[in-house]
Amino acid sequence: MKLFLPFLLFVISLNIFCQDIRESLKINELEEVIVSSTRTERKVSSLPLPTQIISGELIRQSGVSRLNEIIQEQTGLIMVSDFGGGEGIQMQGLDSAYTMILVDGQPLIGRVAGTLDLSRITVNNIEKIEIVKGASSSLYGSEAIAGVVNIITKKSNFNNNELTGNLNYRTASFNTLDFTSFLEYAFKKVNFQLFQNYFSSDGYNLSNNNFLNTVEPYKNLTIQPKVQINFSNSLSLNFNTRFYNQNQINKSIINNNKYNGESKINEWNNTVLLKHTISNKFKAEYDFYVTNYKANEFLNNENNLLFDESKFNQWFYRPEIRTFYKLGKKNILTTGIGLNKETLDKNLFKEAAVLNSEYIFSQLELFIGKKLNIISGFRFDHHNQYQSQFSPKLAVNYQLNNNFSVKSSFGYGYKAPDLRQLFLDFTNSSVGYSVFGYNVASENLA
Repeated sequence: MKLFLPFLLFVISLNIFCQDIRESLKINELEEVIVSSTRTERKVSSLPLPTQIISGELIRQSGVSRLNEIIQEQTGLIMVSDFGGGEGIQMQGLDSAYTMILVDGQPLIGRVAGTLDLSRITVNNIEKIEIVKGASSSLYGSEAIAGVVNIITKKSNFNNNELTGNLNYRTASFNTLDFTSFLEYAFKKVNFQLFQNYFSSDGYNLSNNNFLNTVEPYKNLTIQPKVQINFSNSLSLNFNTRFYNQNQINKSIINNNKYNGESKINEWNNTVLLKHTISNKFKAEYDFYVTNYKANEFLNNENNLLFDESKFNQWFYRPEIRTFYKLGKKNILTTGIGLNKETLDKNLFKEAAVLNSEYIFSQLELFIGKKLNIISGFRFDHHNQYQSQFSPKLAVNYQLNNNFSVKSSFGYGYKAPDLRQLFLDFTNSSVGYSVFGYNVASENLA
């Protein structure tokens, strides 16, 4: 029995670039580059893949505070809510579970109800958002069937060897507060950044219920320090850490009985990245990423006795080595090897679940003449809980002239079962039903 969902995607698009002709003034605009679709810096117009960039300037002009608010304003992207109240991205008609969400190239975890809640991410330190539509498992593995959304935060600035910073404070209806501070210090070969965001709201109520609100009051805090050390022109070390904490009132009415409690979320992401330019044609990146997501909530009855409790504790570790070799003037061969280790401790599991996998990937960006660009690649994932997967990809871009280009891409993607689908062990005795994961179903049914 196959425990994954394969997906084939074929896309043909026609891009039209309109030139603004001025009689006496010539304007040269720097075109945005995108890294999510190839893991190398490429101009958007040269990519043979459907891509989109949301710039930091556009985010600031929109006046929004959270990531889900700016995403829902984009064409072709739909925000969908799960039963837990979180909002995820629906892309190309597929459920939000089939879209991979990255922050600075690293995957987010914490799909408590199968959806990554994007409202937990502030937009105040986002430099740009890269969106790649289409199967991207050849580079990113599982969850990248519909596409990839990469949130890129502000980069280090070594131009000024001085202390800089800013403060931003906003208020809105329902007593909503959004306070942001940013501090940056550069000295010779070292750059330090410290970003902080505090966000709180009294919630709101769209119903006639005086006890339950549509959104209960909550507050959250994000702290993100970054350190970059340039040992030389060819060697640099980056430390990137993100802390997130949220507290929200938790209420419920069951059989006309009222229950009060609290919901807490704690998240930690940490990346250590060493970049080494070995020669003009060859460079390597050594990347270690670890993240932890905890979500705990409880309900007490009217006598303040514990009625219900839910615990979710997920860890994810990923060391990865990537190499980039330049063939000729433009052609680039990208290779990578790494492993994933994931653990999930949940009160609906008999014991902590573990998932291990190893993978390799390779990609060739080939330029033939001035008009034809071909990207071909593959990824092989070996898993300890389900079938290993081979994910190929082929994309072609042909530039007809300065205004027209034809793009087509073909990719294979897959969605592996998560640890909830494998190990969930839940029985509601009062109603009379049970939900079992695949790995524990046979034992429990027996």
